[in-house]
Amino acid sequence: MLSRRRLLQVAPSGLILGSVLGSAVGTAMLPTRARAFSIPVSGVERLTRMLVETSRAELLPALVTKINQGIFPRSLLASLTMAAVHHVEPYPDVGFKYHAVMMLSSVHNTLRHLDESEQWLGMLWAADTFKQAQQRDTFNGDWELADAIDANSNDPLGDFIRAMDSWDGEGADIAISQLAGEMDLDELFSLLFYYGARDFRDIGHKTITVSNSYRLLRLFGDAYAQPVLRSTVYALLNHEGESNPSTSDHLADKPWRANLQFATLFPLSWEEGKPDPSRVPEILTVLRSARADETGSLVVDMLQKSVAPQTLWDGIMLSAGELLTRVSGITSVHANTSINALHYGYKRADDDQTKRMLLLQAMSFVTLFRDLLGDRRKGMMIDNMEPLETLPLDDEQQTFGELFASISTDRRVASRQLLHILQQGGEANRYRALGRLYTMQNNAGYHDYKFTEAAFENSYAISPEWRNRYLAASVYYMNGSGDKLNTVVSEARELLQA
Repeated sequence: MLSRRRLLQVAPSGLILGSVLGSAVGTAMLPTRARAFSIPVSGVERLTRMLVETSRAELLPALVTKINQGIFPRSLLASLTMAAVHHVEPYPDVGFKYHAVMMLSSVHNTLRHLDESEQWLGMLWAADTFKQAQQRDTFNGDWELADAIDANSNDPLGDFIRAMDSWDGEGADIAISQLAGEMDLDELFSLLFYYGARDFRDIGHKTITVSNSYRLLRLFGDAYAQPVLRSTVYALLNHEGESNPSTSDHLADKPWRANLQFATLFPLSWEEGKPDPSRVPEILTVLRSARADETGSLVVDMLQKSVAPQTLWDGIMLSAGELLTRVSGITSVHANTSINALHYGYKRADDDQTKRMLLLQAMSFVTLFRDLLGDRRKGMMIDNMEPLETLPLDDEQQTFGELFASISTDRRVASRQLLHILQQGGEANRYRALGRLYTMQNNAGYHDYKFTEAAFENSYAISPEWRNRYLAASVYYMNGSGDKLNTVVSEARELLQA
């Protein structure tokens, strides 16, 4: 049993663990919460071995045979998750080949909106992407997640926090292996979101990793938790090529340290303010020039004026969208996907300090992405974007069909066209539906899936007064109907139709 004093002793700097451990402060371990859906482990294990052991050239035909025998898309997704976390190392970068892990919740969310035949096309593409990652990992040393060490600690939570604070990979792995079977996952992820947001290494991929893992485990059930959590923790502790961050002063850690101080200045009722969409342009103006370690002053000022966090999130997400309109590329894409992950954690974490730090770090992150764009960041301001009336509005199906053709030829024009369509009452869900279809058919890689789902989820989170502008900005990285078909998807279609 843990006393309240003991909790404060093991808590990381600035973190209040009352809600992380639940309302019963003296309870060190909580029972694992049952999920709504659990996939039988035995079938997944067999399919996972097949994914790992079959060559890339032979895998898609073999999977088509399994599909014809009646496997389900979610079973293949669970198997891909297990294969990826066991055989794709989150080093030296939380990125590149590790996208075989990080993309999976986005792939699932895109495909679940499509017809079953189209779902299989996307799942076969994801399987091929895993094989590519596995090949790269094999070339770089053939890493494999080692068997978990059974420590049987009397204080695994304290061990985990101390290891994470000191960036001790081995200690954190041992502790999370035990916590995976003893602690409620919803509570545990409040802590993981806290650590996922603490540094800007790997351009936001750490917080994306936490979000992806949480979404997958909510989908699959707790039987799959331990390897997913271990892979996630390895990713969070990646600081390849640098000295230990706990005893150093790296640039990637400076905003966090500043924001720990700003978090102490929040009013007690900071979540109870009123939304004020009219303050969004003010937030955008600050985010166009402020330093990452000073944006917390804007957050504190707004909250002390009883402005709701929703308004701050509106400004943060719109600022990320604005970066797309200036330079549509990997940097601005990750601004949107990482802000999405931070907001996802913010909405689901129960711990007050975790929520404070996710909000503060999101504000800092968007300015760091802005700085990565350098001189290229000058250009359109999202709050001044003008609609363009060039498409007929009498037939929505035709209108959105022409819009996605326009996306393939001139995204700047298409963005303004979409703004006009939406302002005139066009159905945003038609845009989302076609966006997902062309992401599956015409994607140029895993970033397309990650961006599509992050952008659409962000759009739902933004206040209605600003939502259309964010969706219009998303056009800058959306796939169009005239874009090149993905070659793996084309091959998969031929195999399924044979």
